[in-house]
Amino acid sequence: MKIRVMFCVMVAVCSVALAASDWQASEKSARALMREGKYPEALAAFEGIVADQEVPVTARYDALAQCVYAKFQATDMETATAYMTERIASANLGERDTDAWTAKRWLGIMAHRTGDREAAVKHLRASLLTTTNAKRLTSNRIYLGQVLLELGRTDEALAQYQDALLQSNG
Repeated sequence: MKIRVMFCVMVAVCSVALAASDWQASEKSARALMREGKYPEALAAFEGIVADQEVPVTARYDALAQCVYAKFQATDMETATAYMTERIASANLGERDTDAWTAKRWLGIMAHRTGDREAAVKHLRASLLTTTNAKRLTSNRIYLGQVLLELGRTDEALAQYQDALLQSNG
C-alpha cells in the first residue's frame, strides 16, 4: 500500500513538472518566433499559454502581454490597450484587476522587456493617469523610474522615486 501511494505521488509530481516544462518550452519557442519576426505564429503560441488554466497566473499575464506585442508590435497604444483590457477580462486570469491600468502597465512592461524604453515610458505614464490607488501608483512610479534611469534621464527618474516615496507614506 505504501509503495502504491508513493508511486502515485511520484507520478503526480512528474506530471506537474512536465506540464510546467511544456508551457515553458512553448514560451521559449514563441519568443524565438518573435525574434524572427514571425508574429502570427508567436501570437498563436502565446494564445495557447494564456488559455491554459494550469499555467501560473503571472506567466499567463506575461504571455498575454506578449500577445499584444506580437499583434500590434507596440505601435498603436490605444488599440493595443483596448485589446489588452478586453483580453484580461475574457481570459479569466484570476483575482487581478481588469481595467485600463493593468493593460497599460503590462504594455509598458512588455515594451521595456523588448528593449523599447521610450514606448515603456509612454505606457507607464499613461497607466499613472488611470488610477488613484496608492499601491499601484507607487509600483508604477518605481518601475517608471527604473526605465528612465536606464535611458539616462536621472532627473526624471529621481522625481518618480520621490513621488513613489511620498505616495507610499501618505
